[in-house]
Amino acid sequence: MSALLISPTFWLLFASFLSATIWMLTKRIPDADTLWSRLWDILADRRLLLILLLADLANVSYRVVSGYINPTDYVQDVVASRQFLLRETMYPADFRVRGVAEVAAPMPGREWIEPIPVFRRVFQTMEITAPFVGHPPLLGILTAPAVATFGMRGAYLTTVLVTSILLCVSLLWILRELHGTISKPHYIGLIGLLFGWFSVNALLRSGQPAAILLFLLVGSWLLLRRGRAWAAGIPIGIAASIQVFPAFFLVYFALRSWRSLVTALTTIAVILAVIRATTVPGTYEQWLAAAAHMAGDFVTLRTNLSIASLGAGFLQALGYSVNVQLAGTLSMVLIVTSLVLWMKPWAMLRQTHRGLDIEFSLFTIAMLLASPLFWNRYQPILMLPLAVLFRYRSDKQSPYAAIAWLVVLTGLCLPEQMLVAWNDSLPSLLGSPLSWVLTSAGIFSVMLVAVWTARLSRVTRS
Repeated sequence: MSALLISPTFWLLFASFLSATIWMLTKRIPDADTLWSRLWDILADRRLLLILLLADLANVSYRVVSGYINPTDYVQDVVASRQFLLRETMYPADFRVRGVAEVAAPMPGREWIEPIPVFRRVFQTMEITAPFVGHPPLLGILTAPAVATFGMRGAYLTTVLVTSILLCVSLLWILRELHGTISKPHYIGLIGLLFGWFSVNALLRSGQPAAILLFLLVGSWLLLRRGRAWAAGIPIGIAASIQVFPAFFLVYFALRSWRSLVTALTTIAVILAVIRATTVPGTYEQWLAAAAHMAGDFVTLRTNLSIASLGAGFLQALGYSVNVQLAGTLSMVLIVTSLVLWMKPWAMLRQTHRGLDIEFSLFTIAMLLASPLFWNRYQPILMLPLAVLFRYRSDKQSPYAAIAWLVVLTGLCLPEQMLVAWNDSLPSLLGSPLSWVLTSAGIFSVMLVAVWTARLSRVTRS
């Protein structure tokens, strides 16, 4: 039941894939451009928009009824914010006790809303599954003003509102930069697809900063496109202070723009100094220990979309034990080495807008895959690479290429619960190796996007 309502975009893309396949087999689609043109026209249809909005509403309603309005991940940031405001450690040993207290805290108007059956589960005390706070301290500090003003639920709703705005603004910036003007019906249709995406729903439910990171990455990309290299490092420095994995772009700056590298490192150093001055001693050390512990515990989960998780899952499927730290290190070295060889910085190639778009997009994908933990809710960051890949696709694609595109997009939209159900049921039916392939569909889809993006570079450099 949940898988049917979780991702309207998944089912829409799946239906598009089936329809396109039928059209192609009956020779009614002569080339890929005709197929994309028809899908683009359908996207602007008001009836489709109505279907998307109703599906999104059903999805949200189901989540509320199921009691998922209080996310465990966001509770980590709320507890860290409370501790920061009290000038105490942001990583308390009794996190679960404090998390339960936050969820059960009084809320204005609760006595009138709680008796309504459909909202009753919203206020039930949920189980806090996270063992400790594992997020960087800056995330808790940024959440502190909203927590102090509105409390846990008010801060959560504020985060959802800010996240929704940043997603819409980021999409608008990308479309205008790559495609110029875009009609209002098409933009609204894309917004409907975006908010029907399971990853966006997971992002809104968890209250995590993927939309902020996307906004900062897009900002850095736009600044580089306009030749403002000094300013382009600042958004990356802020993003790397909110979550660690955007620091991967320091490698890109080292290869392409030393000015951006300097400002990014300076921004990180300034933020680190401010955090050390405003938090209790040992805060960063406590976070590093918690992050290392969390990575070790969660790398092997099948819902983790990183390369390290893919390798660890493959070894487990074959019956071998896994050294998580070694798997993470090897995957990072492999990705960085591949990118350096692909970019050939020693060739001193002239940078163009197209080359910049492709390189920045590929590093965005590699950043996510190289992170030890790449959850579904961070997939909206792929919005920029997908837009670049579609913008620079070949004008002479066959219908088969368009079908492959739809298959990959469908893989990116697979509901997390579906992968979990496959992981639980398929090994006994198909065996561990084959079930590993099917449950890794999300990772393979991201990897295919990376491969297609890398192939675009050969066109750019010819």
